[in-house]
Amino acid sequence: MRNDNSPHFLARILEAAITIAASGYLIRLGIGFFLEVWWVLLIILLAVCGAVIGWRFWKSRHDTKW
Repeated sequence: MRNDNSPHFLARILEAAITIAASGYLIRLGIGFFLEVWWVLLIILLAVCGAVIGWRFWKSRHDTKW
């Protein structure tokens, strides 16, 4: 028995194809954006790592507890 409210099989295939195409486009766009800004993210990462290491070094040198 077929439900008349359900979309037709070809409509489901078309919807899936459009969704896959849109997903592929957005993934490609995201990768392109990441390839443009990876060096900025690397500089931020190095600055944060340097700040954490500096804080830990400063704290260990100025800690008065034995």
